[in-house]
Amino acid sequence: MHRVVLLALAAFAFAAGAHAGDRMRPIPLDQMSPEQKRVADAIVSGPRKALSGPFNAWLRSPELADRLQRVGEYVRFNTSLDHRLNEFAILITGQFWGCE
Repeated sequence: MHRVVLLALAAFAFAAGAHAGDRMRPIPLDQMSPEQKRVADAIVSGPRKALSGPFNAWLRSPELADRLQRVGEYVRFNTSLDHRLNEFAILITGQFWGCE
């Protein structure tokens, strides 16, 4: 089970390391579709508190964004691993992929 969680964390960290915000302009809230607003609100009201990382790119497909952010939230914040070990795995993965 721990391997599955660590592999999911690695995949999520790899996807998050794309820095989509560096290549795509953020979608202003007043220009978002209702579906995009719903997903953006879910992300901001959750444990992340911000639309950083890959969310800017993901919001181009609200259905996909919602599914991915839920998986990421579950893997990062609802894992059976100790919080410190979970964060350590994220840092190791980020270092491996050269993420900032």
